[in-house]
Amino acid sequence: MASIPFSDPEEYRKQFGSAAERNKLPILEALKRHVTVERAKALELASGIGTHVSFFAENFPNWTFQPSDVDPVHVELIAQKTQHLKNVLPPVVLNVSSDNFADTLNDEYDIVMVSNLLHVAGWQVSIGLFHGCSRVLRTDGLLFIYGPFKRNGTYNAESNQKFDEFLKSRNPEFGLKDIDDLERLAHGCKV
Repeated sequence: MASIPFSDPEEYRKQFGSAAERNKLPILEALKRHVTVERAKALELASGIGTHVSFFAENFPNWTFQPSDVDPVHVELIAQKTQHLKNVLPPVVLNVSSDNFADTLNDEYDIVMVSNLLHVAGWQVSIGLFHGCSRVLRTDGLLFIYGPFKRNGTYNAESNQKFDEFLKSRNPEFGLKDIDDLERLAHGCKV
């Protein structure tokens, strides 16, 4: 976990957990607005410590959730947090930086969700995310991405610019991605 934006993995988990708690309700509301199906199979990439997947599973009892994370410690924490939820599958270790994660799953999903990942990862993770999702999403599937972004190289808030500078000071590959670049990447992905 040397590439995380904090030198201490426990500090990273604490920060990740706080961010997940703050944004789980807005993400849930967005899912309710955009997903109208009663039943769905959802893959959550970079599930962290399981805050989102456990919250979403409680609010969408007819959906089946597959949590995942690159960190085996996180996978254990997710398993503990979700063990009481019948609609959450055992979490799996997945590395989104390569589209090989699609081979590991051997399944198709109606929804792929990823939160708070792209800004704490290099561009290779964005490439792996879109290429892998082009292989695991059903034809009419939806990819939900939550996090801070830029558009046309511009920040929508001064706080996002400061956050971007902080992340880049930790690792030059980190930082807010531009939505326009991500859209070009997504359109270039083929199954």
